[in-house]
Amino acid sequence: MLLVVACLASIYPVVSTLWNNHKLAKVATQYNQLENQQKPTENNTPSPAVQDALRYNQQLRVNPITPPPIGQDQTHPDYPKYAKTLDNGNGVMAGLTIPSVGISLPVYHGTEAHTLTQGAGHVYGTQLPVGGEDTTTALAAHTGLVSASMFDRLGDVKDGDRAYLQIPGTTLVYEKIGQKVVQPDDTEAISHKQGTDTLYLVTCTPYGVNTERLVAEFRRIPPPVPVPDLTKSAGNAFSWQWWMTLVVGAAAIVSLLAIVWLRRMNAAALREEHAFLIGEFGGRWKWTKRHGWVGYGE
Repeated sequence: MLLVVACLASIYPVVSTLWNNHKLAKVATQYNQLENQQKPTENNTPSPAVQDALRYNQQLRVNPITPPPIGQDQTHPDYPKYAKTLDNGNGVMAGLTIPSVGISLPVYHGTEAHTLTQGAGHVYGTQLPVGGEDTTTALAAHTGLVSASMFDRLGDVKDGDRAYLQIPGTTLVYEKIGQKVVQPDDTEAISHKQGTDTLYLVTCTPYGVNTERLVAEFRRIPPPVPVPDLTKSAGNAFSWQWWMTLVVGAAAIVSLLAIVWLRRMNAAALREEHAFLIGEFGGRWKWTKRHGWVGYGE
């Protein structure tokens, strides 16, 4: 019984991570389905929510804000106004999907600690993720979080792989063009790029150490026709990771060794009991599963 409990406890992080990945992907999928029902107006102008975000981005070009350190954005005096823009009522501003590595996350305002346990966070001070020429957006998420994968596999995204941003009424498509590792306070790594539509994805690195930041850079491209069904990417939330193999493998090895040890202990106990019976009563004895020790002659 104790062996069973120990095995279950050892693989709990794997099960918990896979389940939480599934829940995060489900939130992103539900958001995508809801927002994609918001069609552009008859003259093909963006939805009202996106128009508000575009106006906010234009104001940010005139009066730029230096992104504060991750997790300290709510201390800025203009943060309350920002938090009300591109908000559908539950804090989600977009959905992010990278099919090649199974990333499917909701995107929330800001990068406070609580926010980054729920999905990706938009880096305050960069423009809102609604696209457009001369727009630079940065999104951040955890790597090495105990309860979910988040951006664990961001470093596995290859140049040319695509990231999809679902916003009210449309889907924006970006292609990876490169990545770099920088110090945590290096805001120049996500600085505004004139004349482009750029998306930065930021996470901690190295895995489990988190002393630096991995910054993956994506550039907007025309969407494919038709846009792939991104709801199917939610199934990739159960994708297996290297550390899961280590945990499950270690649990299997320990369980096997424990079984071998228990069988040897049981065999040794039987031999001792056999020796005791011979010494105490003489004769010959054998062990049967049905009757236990049975004497069968002198």
